[in-house]
Amino acid sequence: MSEVIATTDSPVVTVSASLSSPPTKTSDLTNDSNFQNDVQVLQTIEDNKQTVPTKVSDLENDSNFQNETEVATSIEESFENTVKAHTELIGLNDDADNTHISQELKNLLESYGIQTLRPQVFNIKCNAGRFNCSWGNTDGIMWQFPDDTVLYSDGVTPIKASYDSQPDVIIANDNSTVKLSCVNWVGTYAFLDNDIDGNLLINLADLPALSYYLDLSNCPLVTGNLADLPALSYCLRLSNCSLVTGAYTQISGETVPATTDLSYTNVSSTDMDSTLIAYASCTKSNGSFSANGMTRTSASDDAVATLVARGWTISGLTTV
Repeated sequence: MSEVIATTDSPVVTVSASLSSPPTKTSDLTNDSNFQNDVQVLQTIEDNKQTVPTKVSDLENDSNFQNETEVATSIEESFENTVKAHTELIGLNDDADNTHISQELKNLLESYGIQTLRPQVFNIKCNAGRFNCSWGNTDGIMWQFPDDTVLYSDGVTPIKASYDSQPDVIIANDNSTVKLSCVNWVGTYAFLDNDIDGNLLINLADLPALSYYLDLSNCPLVTGNLADLPALSYCLRLSNCSLVTGAYTQISGETVPATTDLSYTNVSSTDMDSTLIAYASCTKSNGSFSANGMTRTSASDDAVATLVARGWTISGLTTV
């Protein structure tokens, strides 16, 4: 069969071309010594598989590779030096509960001090009125305010965001949310409610992974269980948080607040016993534990005696 190509400037040229189908699989190439058929291809793959190392132990005699122990050590060091320093890169920021990661991964991350059950953004719920909470770490800090927020100083200037340690604004509507983001929650930093008091609506379970100082005194609308608190090492003040319940037992060694005030909360006698026993099991000396208007039972007698002997001041409790 022929194809004719013609132009106005050249004579007619006739080109002969074979339109037979080209080979579409290796079996069509069996008569060509430059190709392998199906069987040969499969055999070549199988032969090569026998010579490719399938685990690091096969590489022990090659100085360019690491054995299993060296690989494990490298992974461990890389994880600690990189992931721990950049927890924001793990993709956990948008899921406060992190329900999408396995328990094994949670345990691994938390062994490096990464609190996977704590949000990277602190959603601070509040009612209308003055808002001047403060956070001590200004590294990467940003407060984002709801619509219609204005500066407290003049009551009229709109503000959408602040990078200060302690912004001072007026929230326009009840049941609003202020978002606080920060590069790192762990360290010698304090979160204080300051003058917001009765407007604060947060639940203790919503707190980020604080590690040092928390003061929510005189915030009667704060809710939650003490068991939801992060482990603090310096100060815990929840006096007059009358809706707060539970026992604070997630402490150990020196990681226990040197100053604790649980006065006029809703902590039961039994939970107060559990809290005191947990404090006594720690090693810190010369602290203070106040719980005015609260009760305990004889179950915590030994714990109180241990703390007093270690230089602690225990005040405000009535034994029932």
